[in-house]
Amino acid sequence: LMTRTGREVARLRPEKLALTMRMTPLSTAEMILPEGETTLSVGMLAEVYDAEGSAGIFRVTEVERRAGEGSGQTARLEHALCTLEDDVMPGYVELGGKGVNTREVLERLLSRQTEKRWALGMCEYAAEFAYSWENENLLRALLSVTQVLEGNPMWTFDQSVTPWLLNLKKAGDADGCECRQS
Repeated sequence: LMTRTGREVARLRPEKLALTMRMTPLSTAEMILPEGETTLSVGMLAEVYDAEGSAGIFRVTEVERRAGEGSGQTARLEHALCTLEDDVMPGYVELGGKGVNTREVLERLLSRQTEKRWALGMCEYAAEFAYSWENENLLRALLSVTQVLEGNPMWTFDQSVTPWLLNLKKAGDADGCECRQS
């Protein structure tokens, strides 16, 4: 568990953890914590782990406290990419066009963060499209950039460094599946 600024304050041991991984809407998690665990508050950050390791850093969006038998806390979390919703571009904003590629548009959008949590890492696209938004938050603006790109654009994240890295990659066209038996 971390403060809003990323300073670790505790290690949580939830009784139950449900994780839903997706891009739009963002990945979510729900933790049920027993009585005696550190008290959570909205806005705190938590690195969530599944059987394969870190699933990423999430932000606490809601906390319910339970009293009586089975007391404790239930916390709902959303992937930390949601922090980009905190900043809104007021008025009409136009970026891109001839001579301005996808990387430059994404970097300009990310430069509008009031708290620099995210930076652009890899960008495998160099298209020159003009984009416009009106009173839009940064997350919706970033996600809209991929709507006109060819192929299968895919966002990936690296939250092992700060600022966290946002990568825009070209996903392969081949279907893939893996099955393990033990």
